[in-house]
Amino acid sequence: MNKIIILFLTMLISGCNSSFTPGINEPNARKSAVYLPEKGISIKIVDIDLKILNQMNSISNDENYYTISPGDVLTFTVWGLNDIFPITGISGQTTNPLNSRTVGTNGEIYFPYIGKTKLSGYTIEEARDLIYEKLSKQFVDPQIDLTIAKFNENRKAYLLGEFLDPQPIYIGIETVSLTDAIGIAKGLDPKSSNAKQIFVIRSNNNKEIIYRFDLSTSEKFLVTNEFYLKPKDVVYVSASSVTKWNRVFAQIFPFAGFLNQIDNIRE
Repeated sequence: MNKIIILFLTMLISGCNSSFTPGINEPNARKSAVYLPEKGISIKIVDIDLKILNQMNSISNDENYYTISPGDVLTFTVWGLNDIFPITGISGQTTNPLNSRTVGTNGEIYFPYIGKTKLSGYTIEEARDLIYEKLSKQFVDPQIDLTIAKFNENRKAYLLGEFLDPQPIYIGIETVSLTDAIGIAKGLDPKSSNAKQIFVIRSNNNKEIIYRFDLSTSEKFLVTNEFYLKPKDVVYVSASSVTKWNRVFAQIFPFAGFLNQIDNIRE
């Protein structure tokens, strides 16, 4: 964790020491986009309020269901067939390697009496029904429980900047709101954070967008409570000083390269 913080502090320092270039905005500027001369790109900034949030949620409601993806570790429990599918404990408490399957890069698992089955893209309920359907060809009414013992490494979001405890977090089956994330990071640093400049940086189909939040008053937390994070989101809390936050964004983009920098750090 300390290495992640050191990386980000290094980015901030390098940004502050660089000579300013045209197009760089002050931290308190309310621009609709940020232009990064170093990258030659312009990133749209959307200020989030309840109206915009409701529009976003109405569009994305169908996307809130967790779907299985490569790298997930699935644990299956087949009740009543202990001789064939041994149970070493209640699902979720003890993981039996015989009943655990890691979803491969092709989205498939190998399951006894079924063979190779593609589960990537299925919800937990859909995957359970599919396994039930296939096992029913060999067994009478098999009772199946399916859980995710471990989520793949790509389902992390990153809490960076002026949090009291910046860190990566997993976005699993349960939704994580921006309010939840702020709580996980133990809140904003009261000495150094700028509550008016909180950003969520997101990549949609390889197109980046920046969402901005103003949490300078308590009632504005109503918005963060309904804004749900997605895997690979970067939540950045700006400093209260005149640090050029555009330079931080210049370090973050290209988006994938920045995430790889963090993921390659080992604690």
